[in-house]
Amino acid sequence: MYLKDLDQSRMAFPKLKELLRDQMEAGVVTFNDLKSTQPNPEDLPTYGYVRDDYVFNYPIQKVFDHYKYADPNVAWGTGGLVAFGLALDKNTHEVYYPGESYPGAKVGQVFYIHCTIFGLKRICMSQEIVKVDDQGKEIVFSYIEGGMTAGIQEIKFTELGSNQTRVTHISNFKGVSPFRDKFYPFFHSLIVGKFHGNLKSSLELSEN
Repeated sequence: MYLKDLDQSRMAFPKLKELLRDQMEAGVVTFNDLKSTQPNPEDLPTYGYVRDDYVFNYPIQKVFDHYKYADPNVAWGTGGLVAFGLALDKNTHEVYYPGESYPGAKVGQVFYIHCTIFGLKRICMSQEIVKVDDQGKEIVFSYIEGGMTAGIQEIKFTELGSNQTRVTHISNFKGVSPFRDKFYPFFHSLIVGKFHGNLKSSLELSEN
């Protein structure tokens, strides 16, 4: 599947179209040309670090499954601070536009996420799922090459009790400039806080 064949009429955000254009100009032709920036473990000490924790009053399996199979339109939202742009699968070549059904998180899926900072600054980022560990309860994303940030984001699930789970979101990041990296933790926590808040609210609604 070629990036140029994506249906831009189904993309709500100009910054999403701009990012896709930039990726194609950088030499990305097919879905498989999209490369993650997953660092080697020994290089992680040279990356920035942010950690955010969230507690859910539900069993770990229920929380993990909710994250794994969550509708991206619900998890990321459809507008405002953060919104789901589209997702594609490098393995099956499937494309998931906003409003379409989603089969669940799988390695090789690439998400395009749109963010609006304080209603003014608009950006779009792409990140690939590089690990889904059902047994170890972990989902890992990595930023795609050519963006403003490189590195990984790990979402880890820890059982605190029979009906309580801690979700830990760890980001190891390296931006295009040290100046920009100073502001990354604040904006990152703002964006992922919205993501995890959406998932917590949707889980609570599904249980009522």
